[in-house]
Amino acid sequence: MVKKVEVRVPASIGNIGSGFDCFGVSIRLYNRYTIERYEKFEILSSIKGIPKGKDNLVYKGFKKGLEYLGKEEFPVRIKIDGKIPKERGLGSSGTAILAGVISSFCFFSLPVKKKEVLKIALKLEKHIDNLASSLFGGFVLSGVIGDDIYVLKLPFFKGIRIVVFIPEMVCPTDKARKIIPKKIPLKDAVFNLFTFGCLCSGIFLKNEEFLKIGTLDKIHQKYRASIFKYLDPLIEIGIKNGAKGGFLSGAGPSVGFFVKKEEAERLKEIIQIGAEKLNIKGKTEIFVPGGKAVWKIWG
Repeated sequence: MVKKVEVRVPASIGNIGSGFDCFGVSIRLYNRYTIERYEKFEILSSIKGIPKGKDNLVYKGFKKGLEYLGKEEFPVRIKIDGKIPKERGLGSSGTAILAGVISSFCFFSLPVKKKEVLKIALKLEKHIDNLASSLFGGFVLSGVIGDDIYVLKLPFFKGIRIVVFIPEMVCPTDKARKIIPKKIPLKDAVFNLFTFGCLCSGIFLKNEEFLKIGTLDKIHQKYRASIFKYLDPLIEIGIKNGAKGGFLSGAGPSVGFFVKKEEAERLKEIIQIGAEKLNIKGKTEIFVPGGKAVWKIWG
């Protein structure tokens, strides 16, 4: 009988400009979740503000997985060791849900089929771009048509790093989503069709010009810029200093930049100084794209 499951899940950046709600990339920043059979329900966490009841996202994912498998609930102790900051647009909630769902399969020694995991996770988290990126790893195109889930991993763009400015401020995804209008002008939709084509082509062809064009967006970023006043000025600073594209990370408030590996440290310093001049407190980090959900089982 499986007694304990450990799941490590990477952060993710959704949208990447023009890929609204269907495109994302994982980054090598991880949360580790340990779920074990226990005499009573308990949650231990190194992250402040994490719910300690059965509304915890890891437990909710675990419970959904059990329901899908037709298995009865049993008491577990969940340990959360987190490196991914909450409510910063880096997919932390998705990592928790994925860990819970994956563990439900592992406790019964069942094969973890990723599309099944994704299907279950989507009942709790509607952002497939984050979920698919963290689960499959790397640059991922994903979507749902009817009852079918589609996932396509794009080839890894070697030599590229992602510089991310992570503000101290937080922003719940719901707040950033409500500001987007339900209808957009046709010309904006056409613009995004073109730029998203450039984004995918830039990654496939390793073309930096197309990659930069691909981060341009008129569906969500221009509206969210009214919340994050620093977004456009900070992206402008990045582009002027060698970034191969700048974008809001998910629903914000973090901002990401593609940059060549050898120029990453320099851009990191410039973005940090730029943010300080804009009076936005936070830190700037460099991440390697990639990493996927992995798990271990103890009998």
